[in-house]
Amino acid sequence: MPHGIRGFLLSAHTYLMQALSTARVLSDYDTQDDLKGRNTVLDDHNRYDDDSSDLLNEQFHKKYLQLVGMLNWISALGRVDITYATRNLARYNAASRVVHWEAAKHVFGYLKKHP
Repeated sequence: MPHGIRGFLLSAHTYLMQALSTARVLSDYDTQDDLKGRNTVLDDHNRYDDDSSDLLNEQFHKKYLQLVGMLNWISALGRVDITYATRNLARYNAASRVVHWEAAKHVFGYLKKHP
């Protein structure tokens, strides 16, 4: 660095790569197939306000909150293409269901394919 100035660099790409790695661990991905790339941010066929899906247990609810938190940061760092999906998923932070968990994984699959 010029003149001995020290600092650190955190880019959106660096955070995204770390978030994808963390999402893989949180989601207990055993194979690469589980994190295959997606072409869309959210699945258009799912109804996220439907109450028929089971509620997440405490363990998965905490993981869901972490995933949505990471998506919030990624959106704030400039990935406006996931902002709607992130805000939509954040609406269900209090009572997350299996359909929301799958949707959060879907968004990370999209980010994997379109970093």
